[in-house]
Amino acid sequence: HSMVDRLGPTPFVDGISAEWHDDDTVSYSPGAGRFEWGERNYAGQVGLAVATRYALAVGLDAIAGRVGVLASQLRADLEAIDGVEVLDEGHHRSGIVTFRVDGTDCASVAAALAGRRINVGAPARRNAQWDLGRRGLDAVVRVGVHYFNTGAELDRLTMAVGEISAAGRSRS
Repeated sequence: HSMVDRLGPTPFVDGISAEWHDDDTVSYSPGAGRFEWGERNYAGQVGLAVATRYALAVGLDAIAGRVGVLASQLRADLEAIDGVEVLDEGHHRSGIVTFRVDGTDCASVAAALAGRRINVGAPARRNAQWDLGRRGLDAVVRVGVHYFNTGAELDRLTMAVGEISAAGRSRS
């Protein structure tokens, strides 16, 4: 038996992953077919194709360069705010910028930013145990910078984080 066949039944049954013979009898498709859904996300597939063509037209090197500049600027701007710690590590940093604000839990920072129509995430240790657990962090605020972001958008984010940090320090 192949490894796929040894994995056994899947948690879903449809016309691709298995064949129903009667109410109580199912035979799973051989090989990896047992893990396929009969329903496809056609809108997602079209969106991926359009986004891929667009990215190739802009140029992957141009996108990487722009993301690098924006992320570096955001890190520097956040590091300049009292009470904000940028948490990114590594030699080759991506467009994902992580930080925390002293005195304010990361979920509250994300909620305050969402209230200002600024979208960020606040993954907790359970979402990134190997990274956050190793560093003793309970959570981080996560910003995904992309090539279409503007300097004005990053300034608005930085200003909002500064206000959140100042409010947190005044409560302490």
